[in-house]
Amino acid sequence: MKTDRASATVPSVFDVRLPALPYFDPDYQRDPHGMNRRAMMQGPLALGPLGPEALSYEAVEQVLRDRRFRMPEGLTIEAHGATAGPLQATPSPLSLDGEEHQRLRRLASGLFKPSRVAELQTAMTVVISRLVDVVAGTGWSEVVADIAWPYAIAINSELLEAPDRQDHDELKMLLFAVLAGGTETTSTQLAAAVQVFCDHPAQWALLADRSELAHQAVDEVMRYAPVVLRTLRVAAEDVELAGVMIPAGTLVGANTAAANRDPRIFEEPDRFDILRESPASALPFGGGMHFCLGAHLAKAELAVALAVMARRMPNMDRTGPAPWKSVIGTSGPIALPVAFEPGH
Repeated sequence: MKTDRASATVPSVFDVRLPALPYFDPDYQRDPHGMNRRAMMQGPLALGPLGPEALSYEAVEQVLRDRRFRMPEGLTIEAHGATAGPLQATPSPLSLDGEEHQRLRRLASGLFKPSRVAELQTAMTVVISRLVDVVAGTGWSEVVADIAWPYAIAINSELLEAPDRQDHDELKMLLFAVLAGGTETTSTQLAAAVQVFCDHPAQWALLADRSELAHQAVDEVMRYAPVVLRTLRVAAEDVELAGVMIPAGTLVGANTAAANRDPRIFEEPDRFDILRESPASALPFGGGMHFCLGAHLAKAELAVALAVMARRMPNMDRTGPAPWKSVIGTSGPIALPVAFEPGH
């Protein structure tokens, strides 16, 4: 706990003037990265509707790694839209800290170990190839419904075939982690990636020619167009952050989308380039003890899908609106109609 004297020498975050991040506002929904950029030009922190928000790479990394910032309690699968059924009101493993969180991570780790992901890569190639087979002859697809959702569901079904020895409540929490954390985020991130490539056709052609760039392309997509823009923490005690004091009990946003476009870390951060070489890793999967357990699997799923799609769906272009879900929570395209050169 910080001493009173230390607290007296550092101003409270609520006593300094911070730029506002009105992320419930339609303007923020339309251009979150632009508004993040303008706020970060004024400093490493901003004030969102829920509380202070870390914007700079350094400040976000501290919030994610400093164990004095804890996960908020009370998160359930209802936050992901499941308001009925056996998983409704199931606590999220993400809302746990300490030994209970570590115990569940150990139980789930077998599902996501590298050898299991390697086993699944054959299934990934088969599933995405079959989905592309359906649309390849037409030269048209609605990517969300035709490819992204069925692909993520199929791979997670394969994943859950691994034997589980957990009790009933533990199984429900693991199902939450896989279904909410895997299916939703992976499917929407795949659709978001395709949309970005539609806006950068030369990069799509480059990936088609050089499939070995697929993993690097995934890193750049998730830096440039993440579908999860922030994560929340709560200060368990007074914590100094970016020159101000965060009082105990304060809800703090770690704006990973802003951090991943911090110009002090990423050169020309608003440029999309799958050949980018950066001095630091992007932060789409969080950090510290809550670093996403399924990050390796998600990146493999996206890399396999994008490599196959780039090769078999060349000259892709968007043919209609691609509205995104709210940037609060898991975002991403609701629909993504595209046209491409058929017959591949």
